[in-house]
Amino acid sequence: MLGGRRPIDTAYVARQLALDLRHADSLERAGQWDGAELRYREIALDVPGRPEGRLALARADEIGKRDALLTLREHIRLSAETDLSDATREFSALQAARTSPSALAPETLLERIGVESLRRRAASPDSTQRDAALRRLSNIAAWVSFYEPRSFLAAGEPARAAASLRAAAMLGPLRGESCDLVRRTAEQLPREDAQRLPPCS
Repeated sequence: MLGGRRPIDTAYVARQLALDLRHADSLERAGQWDGAELRYREIALDVPGRPEGRLALARADEIGKRDALLTLREHIRLSAETDLSDATREFSALQAARTSPSALAPETLLERIGVESLRRRAASPDSTQRDAALRRLSNIAAWVSFYEPRSFLAAGEPARAAASLRAAAMLGPLRGESCDLVRRTAEQLPREDAQRLPPCS
């Protein structure tokens, strides 16, 4: 022992490195180049002075230069930018709806949020675009079916709560806690307006 520490178990290290390299290689062969490159770089950082580390770094560098991986990363980057732009637009539309002189028509709110564009992207064969659009639509549904009407009711604005709930019903059936919000909104509206609230299951 040196300095009170156990000597390195070189046989164990070699076995572990072999396992790690096999795992990285299996990711590469499966076409999971992003994961393979990351795993190879981790190995290179773990054992920079060993031949396995130099081999892993060379493999990571080679994978990282592949056109398909570069294209995928650019696609992911652009998708993230689009997602941020969508989220910003949604926030602005909801903020404007909160401060407008009167409750926005449900169709107007959904148009300003950009729901039609998201629905088109949700039907895309591109899984990155499709999944991002479905996440955004799910977030919007949560806001207009729960968070917004709840806030409007707390502020004594049942007409805005009703408009938000009608917008939510245009995205899909209202369920769960939204049903309680529909009931509470109906209690605070004139009968004619309450009858225009969406059904809830």
